[in-house]
Amino acid sequence: MNKLIIRTGKIESIKRYHPWIFSGAVKNIEGEPKEGEWVEVYDNHNNFLAMAHYSQKGSIIARIISYQKEYPSVDFYKNKIAIAKALREIINLPLDDITNAFRLIYGEADGLPGLIIDFYNYHFVIETHTTGMYNDLQLISNALQELYGDKLKSIFVIDKTQNIKNSFYTFKNEDISLPIIIKENEYSFYVNWEEGQKTGFYIDQRDNRKLLQRYVNGKTVLNMFCYTGAFSIYAAKGGAKEVISVDSSAEAINLLKRNFDLNNINNKDNESIQEEAINYLNNMQKDYFDVIILDPPAFAKSIDARHNAIKGYKRINTIAIEKVKNNGIIFTFSCSQAVSQLQFEGAIMSAAIDNNRRIKILHRLTQAPCHAPSLFHPEGYYLKGLVLQVE
Repeated sequence: MNKLIIRTGKIESIKRYHPWIFSGAVKNIEGEPKEGEWVEVYDNHNNFLAMAHYSQKGSIIARIISYQKEYPSVDFYKNKIAIAKALREIINLPLDDITNAFRLIYGEADGLPGLIIDFYNYHFVIETHTTGMYNDLQLISNALQELYGDKLKSIFVIDKTQNIKNSFYTFKNEDISLPIIIKENEYSFYVNWEEGQKTGFYIDQRDNRKLLQRYVNGKTVLNMFCYTGAFSIYAAKGGAKEVISVDSSAEAINLLKRNFDLNNINNKDNESIQEEAINYLNNMQKDYFDVIILDPPAFAKSIDARHNAIKGYKRINTIAIEKVKNNGIIFTFSCSQAVSQLQFEGAIMSAAIDNNRRIKILHRLTQAPCHAPSLFHPEGYYLKGLVLQVE
């Protein structure tokens, strides 16, 4: 097998179990590995370090998938997925009649960089972010079949390296009609992984949506960037007097209305608006909303875009802080991995100063436990959230 030889002084991150190897750390390549192939990793004294997927794209030349000598097989992936499955079972996932949607494999955190697998009531949506994982799809699929047996309904693949989506397998001769219905904390939601954002649903916000219900009873609630309305459903079910949901996507608004119907919520009392977020925020009535939710898409997908992202977070939070009622509550989020917690909070503080309003942080929020990052890979921590009380 092809080998990567690591420079002296560059092996410490590998010994600390960080799964990325940068091109500058490689002294020599023995053989001619192709994009996505498995390679062995050695130190400069020919001591084995790891197995990895090789990449010629970008600065990360290899992503570690094992610290033992293992080779591509169904059993390799079956063992990795079985460990992740057991960890989810410890946190009570799935609970079929309560919550049957969660992240089964979260890339580096589960020892499989470049691989995402989301579980939607025994439908599996696989996202591959590296050629190595895309090349191993057959092994991954066979591992899922062996682990879940007759319960497995379908596998759908979203390959980010080539920007393709396809139905990999359908089982039980089922005609999969999208959207399907999943359960989260006993509420029902439509999910369409072929046309939706991410894999069709923002699973990472599950616990934060539940927390929202502490603050909405009898309140007027604004859900910005609402997508298909998960926060809106929780607000309405939590006793909100009125919920207004805003998103620029007509498809998302349509699915939101269907989610309201699915949960027996009156659409007439809870308005859904298709409009650009900044336009709505600029023109909305002051002192009308008790609770505002700001959950925008990632403003920065790279470090190069970070400065503009921070300005974007400040901009939307400045308007929300200005217009929320006295002693109102704001749930505000950043899902930009390139923006740190400190930078995000700095943008919020700057927005508060501009409005001359006092702010208290009631909660610091993060992604759901099925998205728990590895301590050895802090880059896996991406979702930052604050619950603010605005005086």
